[in-house]
Amino acid sequence: MEQEEDEELAISEQGVTCGTERWSVKTGSDADISRVNLTSTTTTIASLVGLSAPGSLPANNRVSPVELTTYRLRNVTMTKYKAETDSDYHIVVSDGSRTMIVEIPHPGCVSGSSPLYSKIQSARAAFDAKYSATSSFKTSSDTVTVVGVGFWDFAHGQTGVAPNAIELHAVTFFCSGLNC
Repeated sequence: MEQEEDEELAISEQGVTCGTERWSVKTGSDADISRVNLTSTTTTIASLVGLSAPGSLPANNRVSPVELTTYRLRNVTMTKYKAETDSDYHIVVSDGSRTMIVEIPHPGCVSGSSPLYSKIQSARAAFDAKYSATSSFKTSSDTVTVVGVGFWDFAHGQTGVAPNAIELHAVTFFCSGLNC
């Protein structure tokens, strides 16, 4: 059985349970957020999972160039999704042979001053308009397009994790359907 996310949790002002592990980087309130290019670059899962993972991950800074880049994955298959204990939506996307994780934080876990805040709100609303994430994985074979900031996670047996633990976190755009 695959191990799910196991990180420290914190309660936000809105009463939502939020994560703490590299949380500022995941939600755009870190020291380097002003350096992130918010214009998306179209890429593929194959390209992202082929990158070399960094040797260490700073708690409140980004690893250049991946974590300073916003990526678009177009027409990928969403295979699984669920609501995590840290209130993120954990979404597994696939290109047919490789998988990786993309995550949409709960807006209540994102600082209103984050330049990602309104985009995260919109992505979460677009997801919620079609899907209902619960604490158990649901399967899907829907074609989706996602945009999000590159993020290196710690590999700890997450469902759908890429071999190098690359993710898009936070997702800033979500659309279900072909050629969104």
